[in-house]
Amino acid sequence: MGHGVGGRGILARLGKANYELSPLVVITGTVLVLATGFGTFSILKKTDVALFKGSNPRPWERVNPAQPQKLLTLNQEYKVNPAIEKLKKEIGSAK
Repeated sequence: MGHGVGGRGILARLGKANYELSPLVVITGTVLVLATGFGTFSILKKTDVALFKGSNPRPWERVNPAQPQKLLTLNQEYKVNPAIEKLKKEIGSAK
């Protein structure tokens, strides 16, 4: 069953033979995991990312202005502007 040199995995052999490559492998792996995580977060949680535009042709209408849209928001207070709300009702985009 154990085909290979010394019965160890390729990463163990690479780390033993070329120990100077270890930081490069660790940094590259960390960046890969973080980039994949941020991409997944953006697809699942952000309202400006639309995978299927046919099902919701106007995604900006379902954005809740009271909910923060950024990953980190400090001291945000939303105040309803009556002029904008009146305009939304006139054009029919407010629900």
